Amino acid sequence: MSNFLIAVASFVAIAEAFVVLRTEGAVVNITGHSTNSVRGSGVLQVPVARRHHHRSKQKRQSVDGLRNDISGYSIQIGIGTPPQTVDVLLDTGSSELWVNPTCSNAWDPSGCNLNGFYNPASSSTSKSLNTGFSIQYGIGSVSGVYYTDNIAMGGAKIVAQQFGDASTSMSQMEGIMGIGWGKNVDTNYSNIIDQLAAQGVTHSRAFSLNLASIDVAQGTIIFGGVDTMKYKGALEKRPIIPYYQAPDFYPRYWIYMTSLGVTAPGSSVSNPVTTPTINQPIFPDSGSTWCYLPSGLFAGLLSFFPSAVNQGGSQYTVPCALRDQVGTIDFGFGGTTIHVSYHEFFWFDGAQCWLAAMPSTQFFLLGDSFMRSAYIVYDQDNSNVLLAQAANCGTNIVSMTTGPNAVPSIVGGCTPPAQSTSSSSAARTSTSSKLSSTSTSKSTIMSTSSKFLTTSSKLSSTSTSKSTTKSTSSKLTSSSASSSRKRTTSTISSKSNLTSPNSSSTVKSTPSSTSIISTCKAAATVTVTARSVSTAKAHGICTAVGQIF
Repeated sequence: MSNFLIAVASFVAIAEAFVVLRTEGAVVNITGHSTNSVRGSGVLQVPVARRHHHRSKQKRQSVDGLRNDISGYSIQIGIGTPPQTVDVLLDTGSSELWVNPTCSNAWDPSGCNLNGFYNPASSSTSKSLNTGFSIQYGIGSVSGVYYTDNIAMGGAKIVAQQFGDASTSMSQMEGIMGIGWGKNVDTNYSNIIDQLAAQGVTHSRAFSLNLASIDVAQGTIIFGGVDTMKYKGALEKRPIIPYYQAPDFYPRYWIYMTSLGVTAPGSSVSNPVTTPTINQPIFPDSGSTWCYLPSGLFAGLLSFFPSAVNQGGSQYTVPCALRDQVGTIDFGFGGTTIHVSYHEFFWFDGAQCWLAAMPSTQFFLLGDSFMRSAYIVYDQDNSNVLLAQAANCGTNIVSMTTGPNAVPSIVGGCTPPAQSTSSSSAARTSTSSKLSSTSTSKSTIMSTSSKFLTTSSKLSSTSTSKSTTKSTSSKLTSSSASSSRKRTTSTISSKSNLTSPNSSSTVKSTPSSTSIISTCKAAATVTVTARSVSTAKAHGICTAVGQIF
């Protein structure tokens, strides 16, 4: 994610549409707006608006493309009784919801003010938990107090959801809704995904995300459902890598990418960037504008574009004429390949075109430049991420159920007749979701940054360990202020317990530092020092320093 959460843009509301929901053998027809929840269907569909802000009017335009043109995706929610409308950034790379940035400290105060604010005193259902939180980002910060209140989204309501009410923030344009792992994994309370399932809005802790093309202002998130007319081929099921085996020992939607290639214009063959088969841990992150690849993979990809020019910080511009050529960047996941067109991957900031990827040695993610060409299902209950080539040939929303096959195994309705139903790997070009929309001038946002998290709580330890590993919290730096965000969450006056299978931890705290000792399934002890926080939270198995992107 970008280090900058900036934006002034238009919020686009989709015109009324005819939606079909298939719920446990029944078909429910809905005529209305694209924001829909049918009671008992287990499905909640919410528009996702792309926010765009070109910063050329700033005092000094940076050579960093992420600073000049920030994009991201947000949804609109209502908080309290009666509901107060607030726009929040949708982030698959973090787990918590907070609102109310300090707009006087934002990059664009007037744009920030358009995002809406929540006043607990104006809600009859608000309740302060008298527990403070503090989040420090690579650029910017936020602190405040945890509250509970009702959250309305797309016709559904979550009762007494915990979230942060910010009292002070720096360089934040809007709040964030994290939809990563929640209770007993990354938080000590039930987050949005947990509560949707617990309160019966969805049947399971799962959702699908379709960001749509870069040329389209709006996509869709469906909590508890899949739109089979928004992809082609089969949904490739990829097990989420256990976080005690992940590169950063942190619970994210880590999966293995098995190949990377480039199909040059005029060619019908994907030329491998990698050896024929790799197993590269990586995670799809809606809060990141660009992709972050291991240095070797990035160098291989870059070699296909000799006209690219390093603008500093390993950020490359390319001739904009490339965007009009019919080529693709090809990301392989087992039997499925996601083809990202040059038009989607070479990112135009209003002045220059950028290769929307960077090398990294510390974290590896697939940001919006990849995700716009993929239909992605995040299934927490079964620890799977499912992917298919994004497309658009109508709407047919199928409810997810429960159990190991909660996500329906339905070949996408956009699949060409000659294509194998077992894989979408024959798909050669990315077909964008195109949603009819009408603009309403609104606000805002944007792009977020990758976050490194050490959060608050106490864990008790009973396990034994035979080997030890010592680690200290790292600081990610970049001459171009790349899109990583260091996040430290401090909780004041609270006690909580987090549990994870086969894991235990002990937290020892002093005013100046916090040591987290985690004994885990891998028979290793991880020690981390988190400075400048009063307490810290260890997240599950072998997790000491967590990176939230």
